[in-house]
Order: sequence, then structure tokens, then C-alpha cells
Amino acid sequence: MRPTGLLPLCWIAALGGCTPLGVWVYQDPAFEVARVRLDTKQSPDSTVMVAIQVWNPNDFEISTSRFELRLRLDGQTVGPYERDSVIPVPRSADATTVSLSFVPSGRDSRRKLESFRSGTHRFVVEGRAVMKTPIGDRRVRVAHAGDMAFGGLDEASSGEATGGSGSDQ
Repeated sequence: MRPTGLLPLCWIAALGGCTPLGVWVYQDPAFEVARVRLDTKQSPDSTVMVAIQVWNPNDFEISTSRFELRLRLDGQTVGPYERDSVIPVPRSADATTVSLSFVPSGRDSRRKLESFRSGTHRFVVEGRAVMKTPIGDRRVRVAHAGDMAFGGLDEASSGEATGGSGSDQ
């Protein structure tokens, strides 16, 4: 008798021992805008601070390597954020908060920021993040929109977040 039934079993055992549980299970991280900040005491040509929370649903650490994002307030483009930014995102239930500075592009945009010093305004952050993972670089879509109160004590975020739902590797 030939032991042909053992050969497939040996292959499965050999491949299963190469990776945790036999396979790397990867999920794209989720992104959410926690805060958009334009201080009422800042000059009109200052930057807009955006805090983004990143959740890593994986059982291993990942990190950012680049952000390419655009910020719009009430439909008007404020400016880009395009930088190599290495930020570790540990495996946990807690979010990692990343603070980004959007620099207004053009003189008109800087003057328009004056109108965002108070009241509630619609924000949109769109673009992509490049994530370093054990299985290589992943380009993850970042999109979050919502309404934000500016210039008051009730500054809080709300909105619809999408991120991690599609990657364009």
C-alpha cells in the first residue's frame, strides 16, 4: 500500500505552520474625524487643525507611512495634507489619534477661513492613507463628512465616516 493519503495532510501542516493559524487575516483600518479646529484668535492665514482617529481591527500592529488628504469646509477647499507620516497604530480596541495641519491654499482660501470662526459648518475630509502591514503596503480610502461647531464651547464632531471599506493597492 502506498501512503498517498498522508501527503496532502503533510502539505496542509507545513503551510499551516508558516503563518498564524495558517493565514494572515487583514482588515483595513477605520478612520473618523474627531475634531476640526480653527481657533478664533488665529490669524486668517493660519492652518486648520484636524484630529483623525484611526482604529486597527487586526491582531497585529500596523503603521501609517503617508497621508494624502483634502479638507473642505462648507464645500470650499481649504487645502491639502500630503506628507510621509510614520505613526504606529497598535492592535487594540482604542483609537490612535493623529493631528494633522491643513495649510490653506491660495490667498482667497485664507480670507474665506474668516467666515468659519463661529457657527456650525459642514466638513469633508477625503483622500487616502498608505498603511504598512506585515503583508505589504496598503492604500486605504479615507472619507469622513459631518457638521462641526466652531468657536464655541460646544465644539464636537459628528458625521458619517467611511474608511477602510476600499483599498486601491
